[in-house]
Amino acid sequence: FGGFFICSLPEFNSELSIPKAFRVIFLYAAFPIYILLLAVLYIYFGKIIVTLSIPGGQLNWFASFAEVFFILFHFTILQYDNRITSLWKKIGGYLILPVILFQAIAIYIRISAYGLTTSRWVSILLSTSFWELYLRPLLHLSHLLTYPYSSRMRVLNLFFYITA
Repeated sequence: FGGFFICSLPEFNSELSIPKAFRVIFLYAAFPIYILLLAVLYIYFGKIIVTLSIPGGQLNWFASFAEVFFILFHFTILQYDNRITSLWKKIGGYLILPVILFQAIAIYIRISAYGLTTSRWVSILLSTSFWELYLRPLLHLSHLLTYPYSSRMRVLNLFFYITA
């Protein structure tokens, strides 16, 4: 499998051609669904602020999906130049900040009340990896990154933990 992967890598200076279907699927189908997910999360955050209570077990899943899809869209749709992607380049990173904040609060409350479980540990790994990969450069805190590969190692450890 590794040999197949290495053989399929393009030449160093070669131009990559991305199929049009990829652009249509990611930019015009999946990305609006992601924006809808973020809108639902913001409505959910408003409900949490108004009622001053976090419903159990739902926020963490939605926030984790938002983080994973943010990473996916960061690497896929930003290669296209249009109005949507230029707006996303400007404000996309800031839209995920409240999601990370509410997820951290929710994880803290759950761990304080019920202890550390496997799913909460996975959430902590995902959140800290996301912090190191995206929020530090966004907030110009890259100088605080002491070991640049730690988030990649967490993701790899998470992958091997899940597959084992």
